[in-house]
Amino acid sequence: HNIYDPFSTTQDAAGNYHRTQFPGNKIPASLISPAMQGFLRQYSETPNYVDPLFNFINSVSAQDNADSFQIKIDHQFSAKDSVFGRFSYLSRDATTPNGQKSSSGWTTDAKNWGGGWIHVFSPSLFLSVRGGVARRDIVAFNNYKAGLDPLKQLGLLQIDTFQGFEASLTSPWGTVGPTGPAPRQNPTFNIAGDISKVMGNHNLKFGGQWLAVERLQGNTFQQWNFADSTTGDPQQPGITGASLASALLGLPSGYNGHMPQQGLFHFRISTFSGYAQDEWRVSPRLTLNYGIRLDHALPVHMLTSNGFLSTFDLQKQQWLIGLTSMPPACSQAGQAPCIPDNVPYSNQ
Repeated sequence: HNIYDPFSTTQDAAGNYHRTQFPGNKIPASLISPAMQGFLRQYSETPNYVDPLFNFINSVSAQDNADSFQIKIDHQFSAKDSVFGRFSYLSRDATTPNGQKSSSGWTTDAKNWGGGWIHVFSPSLFLSVRGGVARRDIVAFNNYKAGLDPLKQLGLLQIDTFQGFEASLTSPWGTVGPTGPAPRQNPTFNIAGDISKVMGNHNLKFGGQWLAVERLQGNTFQQWNFADSTTGDPQQPGITGASLASALLGLPSGYNGHMPQQGLFHFRISTFSGYAQDEWRVSPRLTLNYGIRLDHALPVHMLTSNGFLSTFDLQKQQWLIGLTSMPPACSQAGQAPCIPDNVPYSNQ
């Protein structure tokens, strides 16, 4: 990669930008950021292999431990009433080493409850009711043996707030640095009932269902993005510059940070369904099945006041912002959080 000095950028009369290549294609020591140099030394893997394409072999074993069990109970109270209940559990801890200095993975705690009741009114009429809850709690992690203290000693900011500092570089370097926990929950709730009635050659069935799916997602991290273009030649875009050089200069191209307190995804989507069907034995060799089913999906319901879920409605040409209460306009607030003026939006 040929790298160019971003501090040498000039513009000619035609509006084109130009830069001077670093002497010997090497960054002068006086321009290297001590904080970023120390960060990369502390958290990047040390090369242990010589090859034109690769300089590191990961020999640390991955671990994947899981325990599970299931309990099911059936009981018949009488010839007309029977019930069942079940419980399933899964615990899993998966860790993938990124090298000698760090590892990533997730822990899973999954539970599933279910039950049902069958009541026989007569030989030709019976009722079935069932329900269940499935819950899976996941926490993703990205841990470094060095911990967070070196980040603070290097003078990097807001380490405790964001539980780390991550630098995102382009290929082949990737991301480097610790991040905070990332919890995930996806509970699902379900209640359903069916009535079956046999009338001559007809087996009639009617039923309904309520299904709700929740999503909870929290992130704790700050990420500094470094691009090739920062140290590239504006006249040769895409083939010059190196994100690693941009990082050593301490010149990010972008930044984003996430905290559960300020941006928690927690919402529920519910649907109601109903159906009616008939199984008609027209003859011993011909059976007709026909019916109708209706499903109604409710709008997304936000479960926390600080959660958000935003997208764009192409049909109505407006932003959909999933907040229970909207922040003021930027012209009034003068600071974040605020909604830019003259932007069409809806929180319904």
